Amino acid sequence: MPTQLDALSAGAALRIHFFRDDILMETQLTSAPPPPDTAWLELLEDADEVVLARRRAWLEA
Repeated sequence: MPTQLDALSAGAALRIHFFRDDILMETQLTSAPPPPDTAWLELLEDADEVVLARRRAWLEA
């Protein structure tokens, strides 16, 4: 699921407001790209039968 954070480019500044011990605080974060060894898998909701068959074969192996 895409989020607003996904739209940030690397190096973009983001101002954050939060509460800590009932005190409103503020800080600035700078976005960074994920490390090169980071990966994720997503299941396609609209996969066709060929893709579904490959998925089943992979998961059953």
